[in-house]
Amino acid sequence: MPTDDIALPDGHVRITPAQRDRALAALRDAAADERLRFEELEARSDAVLRASTRDDLASVLYDLLPGAALEATVSDLLPVSSAPGMSWDTPLLFEGEHWWKTRQIRGEWDVPPFIEVVASQGSVLLDFLQARPLSPVIDMTLTSSWLGGLTLVVPRGWGVDVTSFPSAMSLVSTAIPTRPQAGLPRIVVRGSAGASFNARYATTRELRRAGLAG
Repeated sequence: MPTDDIALPDGHVRITPAQRDRALAALRDAAADERLRFEELEARSDAVLRASTRDDLASVLYDLLPGAALEATVSDLLPVSSAPGMSWDTPLLFEGEHWWKTRQIRGEWDVPPFIEVVASQGSVLLDFLQARPLSPVIDMTLTSSWLGGLTLVVPRGWGVDVTSFPSAMSLVSTAIPTRPQAGLPRIVVRGSAGASFNARYATTRELRRAGLAG
């Protein structure tokens, strides 16, 4: 299966039982969603059971999961937890509440690897200045309308990847590099057509509020 476009960290590293279990769960979910036929489920499950490295797992799952979710599934970096945002099918959800008021998430908070933002009724702002990322890759999906949008405030050194947006039909504004500095997280944002999105660095006022002004 083609995995040339997947840049997995340490793809040669041997997998653990927990990684194999996550891959099998992803296959079962795909079959339940009718994205895999029964015979495909059997064949791919056998391949997972025979897999020995991260690249082996990626070759089985490459067309079932988006890039960030694929990386998180085959890596050994996800904490074991049933909390919202710790798996692809149960993301941490933020919803805009009123078109005249932006819902703001600021201060200290744990950032799980999977986040969903629904800004159809109002805008949402996620401030990561004091946030604690739980994964090196954060997979974020956005649904919005003309009534709302999403703004990310990120520390310098973080990466924000918006290459999955349908650019011709979305309002996307970002000057943040796609690739983060070593040791810092990358946010991969996927939006629906018509989504409004902005990623930026903090203002002086926001830095003061967070106690980070020099």
